[in-house]
Amino acid sequence: MRSHVTKDISRLTIPELKRAVEQEPDNPVLHAQLGLRYQQQKDWKQAEHHYLQAQALVPDYAPVFNNLALLYKEMGRFDEGLVYIKKAVEYNPDHPEFLNNQGTLLLLMNAYEEAERVFRHVIRLAPQSSEGYCNLATVYLAQDDVEGAWKAISRACSLRPDGVSENWNRAMILLKMGRYAEGFPAYEWRWKKESFQKITRSYPQPRWDGQPHPDSTLLLWSEQGYGDTVQMIRYCEQLKALFRRIVLLAPEPLHRLLETHPAVDEVVTDERNLPLFDFHLPVMSIPRFFTTNLATIPRKVPYLFPRCDQGQTLATEGSSYRIGLVWSGNPRHQNDHNRSCELRHFAPLAQLPGVELYSFQKGPARKALRSAPFPVIDLHDRIQDFHDTACYLRQMDLVITVDTALVHVAGALGCPTWLLLSTRSDWRWLTVREDSPWYPTVKLFRQSIPGDWASVFSRVCRCLSEELETA
Repeated sequence: MRSHVTKDISRLTIPELKRAVEQEPDNPVLHAQLGLRYQQQKDWKQAEHHYLQAQALVPDYAPVFNNLALLYKEMGRFDEGLVYIKKAVEYNPDHPEFLNNQGTLLLLMNAYEEAERVFRHVIRLAPQSSEGYCNLATVYLAQDDVEGAWKAISRACSLRPDGVSENWNRAMILLKMGRYAEGFPAYEWRWKKESFQKITRSYPQPRWDGQPHPDSTLLLWSEQGYGDTVQMIRYCEQLKALFRRIVLLAPEPLHRLLETHPAVDEVVTDERNLPLFDFHLPVMSIPRFFTTNLATIPRKVPYLFPRCDQGQTLATEGSSYRIGLVWSGNPRHQNDHNRSCELRHFAPLAQLPGVELYSFQKGPARKALRSAPFPVIDLHDRIQDFHDTACYLRQMDLVITVDTALVHVAGALGCPTWLLLSTRSDWRWLTVREDSPWYPTVKLFRQSIPGDWASVFSRVCRCLSEELETA
């Protein structure tokens, strides 16, 4: 059947594609293109509907299988995505794009051996392409094999020296290795990535050049998560020696807490209300100007000093040992399925004598408290922002948390903190070591097997028992 569409369908808008589909409901190409348009708009339901329509019309439509796999990957439905990408590869066994997508899904599912096998197949098919080596490096990095990751990414960068993905992954590996003097300058490659270009800020004033300007004002602006900002404002004391004023542009939940840093002159949450300034800098770019390495990180804590109200003082009940808990991070974080655990894992801690558990949990995971088989005091209604969080953290004897913003707040306050890390841990926690060069009061408890929180909590319980004996 001859199509009524005369315009290049890749240039059609959603309304135009919908009209075309109404005219040709059995045209699989139109359904596939409309699915792609909806996927780009993050309308997952409509994207899925039209992809499945296209698949029903052409059962061996490999590009649609690939698109469905990518859609389910974005939705966090990795198992379903793997089913469809395997179908795409079945029809096109030597298609590098399909294979790379298959390997990426396997990696997200922590199937490291299978992912490595797929990426090595890609390398055999296209030995002069950097993508296979780049993806292979991510497999090694996910397993904390930084030497293997470094070897693979070095090969990728030699094949494509100006590649964004290649240089971004190189930066991540350098940071994970603790090679900060090289890693932080390389981390500037993030601004070449589309996801970072969406969050960058442009001003007529220049970015800071690293030189002292004692009569000037520096604007520091948040660019990523709450925790990143809390981690990096430790440098404000050093920056204040180079500038007359330090101004922070940060999200509202951080406002009151960041104001308590002695070197911060002003915190602004609305860009429209910025004061006059002379230079600006994103917070994650600060370390490179101080040639940061593992030995020179500003480690003095606390560097935040919340001003708490008398009404925020918790009632004292005997000699209880207070432990603050967080078991889940932001569900939208790309690694949340790995880094978050469940409230039930904390059950053995509740059995220890004298222990009193306090929940600092926010978001959907908080609903687990309704069915908790052990007592947990929920602080949710008392906490409106991170300043409130800090006031209650300071009253804990210990904080036990997964990798989320709270660990940075607790670390910046100098609170004794135990951080629960999955095998896919963030670069700032390095590898192997049980302490943090960023926060001297934070102790790290690492998974040795993906998804195995039981052994982590076994060690936590053992250490806590020893802690209670000496408390």
